[in-house]
Amino acid sequence: MDDKPLPRALVMFAPESGRTSTGVTDDEGKYTLMYLFDTPGAKIGKHKVSIVTYYEDDASPEALNTKEKIPARYNAKSELTAEVKPGEDNTKNFSLTSKK
Repeated sequence: MDDKPLPRALVMFAPESGRTSTGVTDDEGKYTLMYLFDTPGAKIGKHKVSIVTYYEDDASPEALNTKEKIPARYNAKSELTAEVKPGEDNTKNFSLTSKK
């Protein structure tokens, strides 16, 4: 976000129908989507993408008492989309900004 890696963000790819895939960004802002617990990837096709701050425990005091750091246009009111195509290389990078 703002031209810097965004660590500890939950990235969600929601297809038009079917199972959502999720991944958590590392310290460099990189992530790998998981379709199932042991199956990486995402369903082929168009996806709505949402990115939120990741907490190990969503019921933790930190999670419950902290305002979302990532603007709503990237999560609750996401403007992000991606298309997943068949094949190995489906790298999707998103340039997020904290200001409009």
